[in-house]
Amino acid sequence: MARTVAVVGGDRRQEILAEKLREDGWKVTACCLGEGSLPLEAAGECGIVILPCPVTRDGKTLHAPLWGREVALDDGFARRWRGKRVFAGGKAALERTSPFWSLAEVWDYGQEPGFLVGNGYLTAEAAAALAILEHPGRLGGSRVLVTGYGNVGKALCLVLRGLGARVDCCARRREAREELVSLGCGALGFGPLEEGYEVIFNTVPARVLTRETLGSQRPGTLLVELASAPGGIDREAAGELGLRVVDGPGLPGRFSPEAAAELTRQAVLELMEKGGALREERNDAR
Repeated sequence: MARTVAVVGGDRRQEILAEKLREDGWKVTACCLGEGSLPLEAAGECGIVILPCPVTRDGKTLHAPLWGREVALDDGFARRWRGKRVFAGGKAALERTSPFWSLAEVWDYGQEPGFLVGNGYLTAEAAAALAILEHPGRLGGSRVLVTGYGNVGKALCLVLRGLGARVDCCARRREAREELVSLGCGALGFGPLEEGYEVIFNTVPARVLTRETLGSQRPGTLLVELASAPGGIDREAAGELGLRVVDGPGLPGRFSPEAAAELTRQAVLELMEKGGALREERNDAR
């Protein structure tokens, strides 16, 4: 008997993930994706469910842009997976939508170390590509700023340095600022900025780019928002200052869906092994 799994919601990454799992020998039910996918009810017989990363962007609905209609993250959605193993990118956000998630076994592949590092690099590469598309100048030789030195911020500093940009980065931890200096980047704290940045990338999901911090920047400066909602850019202030904001949600799915799907596949399979799901599925298949 084939191993069964439901891939529910998401973007092109999830579509490719479903294809990869089929190649691995799984019987895959694809729901709430693009053309040819099935409605949610078709996933009922699957004991393992893979939800997207991020699982939600608004805290109310499943992230399912290819489906063309909303899928509410309510009590009914949570009860549907009672007794099942659910793998999602964002367990905390998912469990906030209903108390009935306690009836399922929920695993967060989005917090797996390999996924975090790999997704950070994919996001960084895509963010640089987005800036190249949106910025009328060149990144090589330009002065750019990265706010935050987490997985995405660190990778972005390396990518931008590789392109020849002059990179400054705002980081809170002293150890992070010391590491930035060793990488050849300018190390800053958070506060009012020097003038003259051509592109500013925000990775912090808290308001760090305020009217005060942005006031010294020239009109036309490009701000790239990479953080999850509500983001870190004061959009009203940016607009009044003549700065241009470009959003970068789901960049790995837009620029490198194949690599992003493989990251998800590896993280989910590792969690399945850790939780015993793969061993049980192998026994059922005998």
